[in-house]
Amino acid sequence: MVFKNLSSESQKYLVALSLVMLILFALNVFQLYVGLESLAFWGYPHVSSFFEDSNNPIRMKKSTCPVFIGPDETKQVVVTITNTSTLSEVAYFQTVITSPDSEYDSKYLLEQVSLLPHETRIISFNLNKSNFVRNRYVLSRSFVSWQPVYVSTRSIACHSVVIDFFGLPSDVIGYGTFSLLIAISTLLAVLFLKSDPLFKRNNRPRSSYVFLLSAITLMTIGSLIGSWLISFIMFVLIVLGFFAFWQVDFK
Repeated sequence: MVFKNLSSESQKYLVALSLVMLILFALNVFQLYVGLESLAFWGYPHVSSFFEDSNNPIRMKKSTCPVFIGPDETKQVVVTITNTSTLSEVAYFQTVITSPDSEYDSKYLLEQVSLLPHETRIISFNLNKSNFVRNRYVLSRSFVSWQPVYVSTRSIACHSVVIDFFGLPSDVIGYGTFSLLIAISTLLAVLFLKSDPLFKRNNRPRSSYVFLLSAITLMTIGSLIGSWLISFIMFVLIVLGFFAFWQVDFK
């Protein structure tokens, strides 16, 4: 096996790198899990009458979605809505947020917003401890339509992971942990590369570790920008890549 062909120094770097990447991968998998939970959260039965409305002149764009939240913090989700019509419109902005203590385990918000032609308005709502699901995460989904009853199928989802670490700011702990693990992984990868006999012999790094390190870095980026799609694609590539490279014995 490749491990037995390495020097003791390379073996130590490889073990340390594998452990750090495993921790980073586990954190990313949990972020992905929350993202997939958000994908299935549509606020039923508060919001149930969906329809495809190509004539809807109101457009939505997510401006701010907190990736992390602490038990003593109140974070804001910010959405911009724009009237693309040449006429004045009334936008019906509807939001469902997880709320375990409420009926149906979710809270429903409705706001009517008057918009002049081509006007853009900023809408925000708060997330706090009352929205925590099993003290792990918060989910929300927002809809906008120009009719009071039916809701457009177009929506904006937001998911936040709960971090409770001695009362420290969740962003500091969350972003700091991911950044630190990426930095340590990169450092250990460089140290392993310098001591790797394959690199010394062929003057090229092992393709398996380049692939895995690149994929887990992209998966981390997906987690930190709230993109479950990027994280999911990287998760699949990491799993497939791991099994593919597991069969390769570098000499």
